[in-house]
Amino acid sequence: MVDSHDLIYKTFLITRQYLIDIDKLMEQHTTNGILDEEGYMNALSVQNNLAYSLWKKYKETQKSMQWQWQPAAEFVDYLFDIAKQARNGQIAQPQETDAILCKFNALAQSGKELIYRKLRVLYNLCNDSLPTFSIWLKKMRAGWRK
Repeated sequence: MVDSHDLIYKTFLITRQYLIDIDKLMEQHTTNGILDEEGYMNALSVQNNLAYSLWKKYKETQKSMQWQWQPAAEFVDYLFDIAKQARNGQIAQPQETDAILCKFNALAQSGKELIYRKLRVLYNLCNDSLPTFSIWLKKMRAGWRK
């Protein structure tokens, strides 16, 4: 059985470490805004097998999460996009905080609980490397507890 906390931690490490190469590879396999996921995954497996295997395991976990509760899985995808924008310098300060909190608060309690279990790992990982993202996560955790 896959430990989703460990998997997200490793996925963030790999994504952070190889972000530039992964982004370039994604651009090469995107046409009209649509990613050729099969072509991308094949190229990723050749270029960086470790990143490929971790990403594949993450996707498997994500699919099981979608089966449990799709809006929660979509919210986690949204967080990954925000993290990527923060790493790329597209977001200089927590301008998206209100939007993130609105999306989070719109989820049912079961979805919040499912996500909250993952936020602890994301917060700890992002605290040093992505301070803006960790601020969002901290505010979300505080909002969730209310």
